[in-house]
Amino acid sequence: MLALMSQPDTRPAPTRTLSTSDFTVPREDRYFEDYLPGAVYEYGYLTVTEAEILEFAQRFDPQPIHIDPEFAAAGPFGGLIASGWHTASMMMRLFADHYLSRVASLASPGIDELRWPAPVRPGDQLRLRTTTVEARLSRSKPDRGLVRTQGELLNSSDRTVLSLVAMNLLGRREPGSRCAGTANRAISCHNHRMTARTPTIVATSIGFQAAGHGPRDFRLGPAYGHAASLARAGDSPRVCIVATAVGDAADSLTGLYSAFGRAGWRPSHLALFAEPNVPDITEHLLAQDVVWVMGGSVANLLALWRLHGVDQAMRTAWDAGVVLMGVSAGSICWFEGGTTDSFGLPLHPVTNGLGFLPYSNSPHHDSEEQRRPTIYKLIGDGTLPEGYASDDATGLVFEGTELVDCITEVEGAQTWHIIRRPDGAVEETALPTRLLPS
Repeated sequence: MLALMSQPDTRPAPTRTLSTSDFTVPREDRYFEDYLPGAVYEYGYLTVTEAEILEFAQRFDPQPIHIDPEFAAAGPFGGLIASGWHTASMMMRLFADHYLSRVASLASPGIDELRWPAPVRPGDQLRLRTTTVEARLSRSKPDRGLVRTQGELLNSSDRTVLSLVAMNLLGRREPGSRCAGTANRAISCHNHRMTARTPTIVATSIGFQAAGHGPRDFRLGPAYGHAASLARAGDSPRVCIVATAVGDAADSLTGLYSAFGRAGWRPSHLALFAEPNVPDITEHLLAQDVVWVMGGSVANLLALWRLHGVDQAMRTAWDAGVVLMGVSAGSICWFEGGTTDSFGLPLHPVTNGLGFLPYSNSPHHDSEEQRRPTIYKLIGDGTLPEGYASDDATGLVFEGTELVDCITEVEGAQTWHIIRRPDGAVEETALPTRLLPS
């Protein structure tokens, strides 16, 4: 007995929740309804040893860079590295131990976008970050739903060593109820209240700020908090991301969910490809505090919105006090029209905007050389009405159809009013533009 007790404990150290928040229920009572889009959690740590790297690779991936330290030292990585499949297995262990339900996990149809951006080496400490991207009820099997999750495995230097999008089928807690779960309550059973005091639009040339870990790693600037305050949304605003202008691109949606979720927002999204992802578009938009529309092709956006009735749903949400916000194409769409590169260069006129605001709009007025002369020409010849323009990092705030505020995230950036004088000349006037506190 004494000899046994003196042996070193070779079991891995227990892993734990690292983030300040986690699921409100344990894995033994976790169902589809508990997976809330936008929720971000972190779990860890797993410490990688050379012995584990060698053992796994010798059995399953016997490439020299994984099993021969001397060969690996002279190779492109300068030392032994773990097999990517070993890395995936460690990610899966954290995913299974902490994120997946023990009682409702049914199966997985697969994973998307598997990447190994950096190698895993002996001694690395790894942690898992999960971002719940989507929780969607099955139309054919009402007892379950599909959860899509962005998974990122990070090392102690905060570098991503693995990323993927996991798909998991999970059973529902109350399969017979349309409003059984938290994930769907905001969509299907929300008793809407007025958010903004008046119909409000925040039309911007404001994107996201780089968070430092790749091209899709974003963080929100102060304009987003300002929109949430206009919506009187409190500490956990509800936002619907609309990425029609980029074809509902999955990589864009994943990055946006992560950015909003890490900032404490409750994101969802409206997709139209290949079919609408929500049963009632108007009801879904009315459940939000803010609707944020991504840039891209405004021509495609307007055509698809009209085809699916999104234009009328947006009008209803705006009238009800949901703050409408967007960048570039997501800014032009609310106006009578503007300029677009939807058809390539040179810029073309857009004359079929939604018309909530009876003006023209020129985003990226300072950074894209054709914007200023093209909007001048279109206002000058009467193709477009007089209107407004925004430099990059600035936005225009309208209550009803009245401009009430001009904001910027960068000192010195400007917004503009553009008119056609009686003599036909076009005149541009700088507007007082307020720097938002960071």
